[in-house]
Amino acid sequence: MHLLASRGYIVAAPDIPIDKNPAADIVAAVDAAVDALIEQGYADPQRLAGMGHSYGGYSVMSVITRSHRFKAAISRAGGATLVNQYLHFDDGKSSRLAYVETGQGSMPCTLWEDPARYIEHSPVFAL
Repeated sequence: MHLLASRGYIVAAPDIPIDKNPAADIVAAVDAAVDALIEQGYADPQRLAGMGHSYGGYSVMSVITRSHRFKAAISRAGGATLVNQYLHFDDGKSSRLAYVETGQGSMPCTLWEDPARYIEHSPVFAL
């Protein structure tokens, strides 16, 4: 972010409150932040890009699969599908159940209880 800012780019890191719909909540928060930056004259709506790492990478993928505002995006180490994360196994047991169900994944149910919810909030399926 420092490299971009030192080259004259506006760098914003909006607060993204997640309620019950992670992908939609992320898009709404980013859109509101971008709208404010454009309205205040800081950002050019024709030259927007996004980047993120880990959950930020998931956030970037959620935004670019649901919005056409961004001309470029970088996602590093972000999960493109909550289904795969739920089914990820390490040493014979899932190591990401808590992350997906009650952690940042924000899926308050198992994959088996509501598979459509997992698909809806997985950027790869919105692609």
